[in-house]
Amino acid sequence: MKNEGKMKKKFFLFFLIVFIGCSTRVADFTVISTRNVDMDGNYELVGSKVRGKDVTPIITYIPLGTPSIEDAIDDALDSVDGDIMTDVTVRSNVLWFLYFGTYTYVVVGDVWKKVD
Repeated sequence: MKNEGKMKKKFFLFFLIVFIGCSTRVADFTVISTRNVDMDGNYELVGSKVRGKDVTPIITYIPLGTPSIEDAIDDALDSVDGDIMTDVTVRSNVLWFLYFGTYTYVVVGDVWKKVD
């Protein structure tokens, strides 16, 4: 029984050392877009809780670029062919596995499209 408890502790410690991650809430927006929009127009909801992300790999502690919130918003808008997002939450995620990791911006919100 004692060896089983020690084995679990060793596995847990190994897991903490190998897999390290962190998520932070960066911002909340009421309305956001990366496109020129006419705010006087009529819009229809085309997607609820639509998710967009931009990921940058990190190898041996060196990022291979910089993730962009703008690209994450574009990813969400393009996924449902929308024009603006409302009730948006932006999160920053970092995930590590030994010498490889990712740095990600994730946006989640409702997407609207202009009605012609």
